[in-house]
Amino acid sequence: PIALPRFTETEEEVAAACRQVQRRTGQPELQAAVRALCPHLDLTDDLPAPPQDVVAYAAATMGVAPPPEIPFAAAQKSMEELAAKMEPDFWEVSAQADRDSIKKLSENGMELVPVSAAMMGDIRKRAVTLQQEYLQRVPAAAPIVKQYLTSMGRA
Repeated sequence: PIALPRFTETEEEVAAACRQVQRRTGQPELQAAVRALCPHLDLTDDLPAPPQDVVAYAAATMGVAPPPEIPFAAAQKSMEELAAKMEPDFWEVSAQADRDSIKKLSENGMELVPVSAAMMGDIRKRAVTLQQEYLQRVPAAAPIVKQYLTSMGRA
C-alpha cells in the first residue's frame, strides 16, 4: 500500500506530490490505480499516429491479429446504410423514452402544458445570438443549420 500525499493547492505541490508517488510505485501499480480510479479515461501522448497503427498496436498488445483495413469509401457507405436502416428504430426508441418521461412526470404530480407561442417566440429570439456566435466559430455548420431551419419552416 502507498501513502497518498496530503491535498495540495499549488501546481508545484501537486507536481511534487505526483513525483513522490511515482518514485514509490512502479508502472504496473500506477496503471492499475489509474484504471481503477478512471475506468473511462483515455490517455494519449503527443505523438500523432495513423489510426491503423493504433489499431495494430492495440491488437498486438492483446495478442490478436488486427482486423482487416477497410477503404474509407466502403466504410462510409456501410455506415450510411446502417444509419439509414437504424433511423426508424432510433426515432421510435426516442419517442418511447419521451412518452415514458412524460408519464413519469405526470404520475409524480407534474402538470405538463404546451409552451405558448409568445414564450416560444421569446426563446427563438434569444437563441439567435447564440446561433450567430456558433456560426462565427464554426462557419462550416452554416449550410446544415440553414437546411434544418428550412425543413422546420423557420428559414
